[in-house]
Amino acid sequence: MFALALLAAAAVLVNLVSGAVLTNAFAIGTANAPGTMSIFSVLGHRYVSEAAGTLVVILAAWVAFASKNSRAKVVGGLAVVCVAGEAVLGVVSAPLSAAVGFLHAVLAQILLVLLVAVAMYTSPGWQKEPVPVPDKGWPSLRGMSTWTLGALLLQVSLGAAFRHNLLGVLWHILCAFVVVVFGLAMLVIITQVPANRPLRAPAIWLGCLLGAQVTLGMVLISISQPEKHPAVSASTVAAHVLIGASAFGVGMIMAMMVRRSVRTAEV
Repeated sequence: MFALALLAAAAVLVNLVSGAVLTNAFAIGTANAPGTMSIFSVLGHRYVSEAAGTLVVILAAWVAFASKNSRAKVVGGLAVVCVAGEAVLGVVSAPLSAAVGFLHAVLAQILLVLLVAVAMYTSPGWQKEPVPVPDKGWPSLRGMSTWTLGALLLQVSLGAAFRHNLLGVLWHILCAFVVVVFGLAMLVIITQVPANRPLRAPAIWLGCLLGAQVTLGMVLISISQPEKHPAVSASTVAAHVLIGASAFGVGMIMAMMVRRSVRTAEV
């Protein structure tokens, strides 16, 4: 079950990258001709979407019948709802308008973190008793992890809005600073307190991913004429979206671990 959850999450992640690169290709006029078979073509993106959706439905059914974790069942059901929404937006609404394309992209990001949650609930480590971590007070680890996850959701949403020409890049850049502040704050708070050792791995991963994300964002902004460098533009967009979605997933892992392990100090 855990392995299938990882596979489904990986398929959705590939689909996210495929959709972002395809959107970018249409924006700069370098999209493949209709009928072309490639993971970054319309046809290839649809096939990847169908494969990912099938995996999600199978996973949700398995979790519903075999898992004893009620939260995993609820999250699995929500993932199926997201798949249905993606199908309606991506297939029934084709060709996509900018607004529908934006919703399609954001829903895919939400689907990814739902699958990350299912993977966490079904992982071998989650079946063990958590190591209790004391919450030292202000800023609260629980509150910080929630705000960080919210900032990450806003950041990937603004990125999708920019790719679909609904907003300028400035909002995406400003939100990136907010995300980095939250990410660095979590990294410092967790790594500087010995009792927070169980939470160090996701905090360090998030910090590394955010650093790479900012670097790739600067590279993308520096490409003044992407239509003249389609391969560079496509590879940079793919890496930027891949790392951004991965950071969102790690943010979900960290928030779940904090919620499970951190104990609020009694007054």
